Amino acid sequence: MRKSEADMIPEQTPWQLNQQAIIGLYESCFHDKFEDLERLNQDVQTVKGHLYEREYIQAFDAAYKREAYVLRWSPSRSLAYASLFCYLDDVRQVLVNEPATKVLAIGGGAGGELVALGSVFSQNDQNHQWDVTLMDISNWSDTVARLTHSVHRELCLKPENLRVDFKLGDVLDPKMGLGLAEVNLITLMFTTNELFKENKIGSVNLLHRLNRECKKGALLLIVESAGSYSNIDIGKKTFPVTFLVDMVLCEKGPWTSVTEEDSIWFRCHRHWQYKFNLENMRVLYRLYRHE
Repeated sequence: MRKSEADMIPEQTPWQLNQQAIIGLYESCFHDKFEDLERLNQDVQTVKGHLYEREYIQAFDAAYKREAYVLRWSPSRSLAYASLFCYLDDVRQVLVNEPATKVLAIGGGAGGELVALGSVFSQNDQNHQWDVTLMDISNWSDTVARLTHSVHRELCLKPENLRVDFKLGDVLDPKMGLGLAEVNLITLMFTTNELFKENKIGSVNLLHRLNRECKKGALLLIVESAGSYSNIDIGKKTFPVTFLVDMVLCEKGPWTSVTEEDSIWFRCHRHWQYKFNLENMRVLYRLYRHE
């Protein structure tokens, strides 16, 4: 049964850029890539093959693959993220009302979070100071630089007010500096499940690190695909990844669950126009606060 509109992430909120303008930003930023759609579609199919086999490192090991991924999938992600950031009251409070905000987007190299955050920043007090760090194990630095330039230019934002940094590294490396003590909002968007599948012990240790190093009041937002895709196997048993996260953060750590949803839709408006299909998403989310 389809949920009512009240139980869905809204297509548009008052605190974000018009969603069609978000799509236009991608088209403007990568206009040269759309000049050869046949080649771009071939690159997309190459990436899709790697993703189907869950070959995440191979999917992003070349610039043309990373750009193809961004153009095919990041616009849909940005549309959903921008609305979700504004839909969740506590996240919106941090982004809209706080004069200075530090955001750490783990696994955010493909730019979905960056463009979504720029969308929110552009519609609110632009004298605020945001420091956004996008961290990824693949080298998205060129793509992030290109998107950052477009966000600043297209949305008329001052680089000194919306500062963006790309950090290349493995978040599961305990020696990796994350600056958690200063961060107001951490996002793990379609990343938590991949981390656990790659390294369960390392992922649990990362959660313990969040317990130790994050400051009081920090928010952690986790988004994953709803349903069995976000289950992980431990021994002979299967658990939702959120079960393990809840256990480490809330039962053994200082976090509390602010709000959660096991299945909620974000649907793209049928009139939004883009070169590729814009995808609806059925997601689960968990929002935690460090107490």
